Amino acid sequence: AGATQNLCGTLESGALGGNTPVVGTGAWSIVSGGTGTFDDNTDPDAIFTADAYSTYVLRWTISNGVCTASTSNMTVNFYQSIPANAGADQSLCNASSTVLIGNAPSSGTSSWSFVSGPNSPLIFPPSGSMSIAYGLIASTTPYVFQYTVTNGNCTSTDEVTITNYSQPTPAFAGNDQSVCSTLPATATMAANTPVYGTGGWTQESGGVAVITTPSDPTTTITGLSAGTSVFRWTISNGPCQSSSDLVSITVGTPATVNAGINQSICVGSTATMDATASGYISLLWSSSGTGIFSSNTALNPVYTPSASDIINGSAVLTLTATPATGCPLVSDAMVLTINPQATVSAGTDATICETGTYTLSGATQTNATSLAWTTSGDGSFSSTTVLNPIYTPGANDL
Repeated sequence: AGATQNLCGTLESGALGGNTPVVGTGAWSIVSGGTGTFDDNTDPDAIFTADAYSTYVLRWTISNGVCTASTSNMTVNFYQSIPANAGADQSLCNASSTVLIGNAPSSGTSSWSFVSGPNSPLIFPPSGSMSIAYGLIASTTPYVFQYTVTNGNCTSTDEVTITNYSQPTPAFAGNDQSVCSTLPATATMAANTPVYGTGGWTQESGGVAVITTPSDPTTTITGLSAGTSVFRWTISNGPCQSSSDLVSITVGTPATVNAGINQSICVGSTATMDATASGYISLLWSSSGTGIFSSNTALNPVYTPSASDIINGSAVLTLTATPATGCPLVSDAMVLTINPQATVSAGTDATICETGTYTLSGATQTNATSLAWTTSGDGSFSSTTVLNPIYTPGANDL
C-alpha cells in the first residue's frame, strides 16, 4: 500500500499507490474508519472517497489462487477545515485587559496570538478558544489579535480588532458671555479643544439658534434672540463616559437715547425736557450744575435752575439709559442756557418845537438781544431797531 495521506477539506484521496502484482490480482478494502467507495478497488492507484471526515485504514491485498494472500495497510487522514471565528471587534475604555473568545472547534486545537498594537500584551493561556490579553494601554492605535484553529493539516485564522479608548478630555464650554447686539445676535464660542475624543455643541435652552459648526470648539452661533440661551459642549471618546459643560449666552439689545436739542430760558423760568429713548430698563437725568429735576428718572422732567446755574449762565443736562443685560450704559447731553431778564428805559419825557426832531439819547437797555421803537402817533424813527434813533413828529403829533 502507499504512504500515509493527510488531506484537508476534501473527502477524496489521492492515488493510493499500491504495488502492481506480478502474479495474482490486487484489491482494496476498508479496515477501519467508516464507510466509503473506491473508484476501482482493483486498481493499485485507486481513488478512495470517504463518507465522512475521519482516519481510515485501507488494505491492499494481492491474491493468487489458493496461495496465502499478501496484504499491506495504509492510513488516509481526512481532516475537516474548521473556520476560525475570533468574535466581534471590541471597543474598550481605558481597560488593562480583555477576554478573547473564539469559536470552540469540534476537533483539532485553537490558539491566540498578537498581531499588532501600541504595545505587546500578554496572552494567557495562549492555547484554547478563550484567553485573556493583559497589559493593554489606552491608545488611538488599535490592537489586532489572531485566532487560529488547527485540525490536522488544516489551518484557518481570523482576526479581531480591539480599540482601547482613553477617557475623554474634561469638557470646558468657556466662560458665560454677555452680548450686546441688534437682533438676531451672533456669538463666538470658546470651548477647549479635546486631546482625547471629539467635541460637539448642542443647545439646551433659549430661542432656537444656529450652531454653525457643531464640532468646532470656537464655532459661531447665529440667530440668537434676546435673553439667555444655554449651550452644552460634550467631549466623547468611544464607549467611555462622555464629559460635558454648560455655557450661558445672555443677549441684550443696545439702548438709544437723545437728550433733545439745546434750550435757552430766562432767569426765573424752568425748562421742560424734550428727550427720546428706547430699549432701556431705566433712565437717569443728571446736571453739571446744582438745579433740580421734577423727577430725575422720568423721560421728560422739568428742570429748575439753581442760583449757581444762573450765575454760570448754563448747565449741561445729561440723560443716561440703562439697557438690558449685556449692553453698556448710553448717554446724551443737552445745554440749557439761562439768560438774565432784559431791562429797558426810553429816557425822560421831552418837549420840542413843532418843526423840530428829537434824538432819543436818554434811552438805555441791559441784556437785550433786540430793540423795537413804536409810536402812538404818526411820526417816524430814523431806525426802529437802534437804541438812540431820531424821531420826527407827524402831522397828528402836533
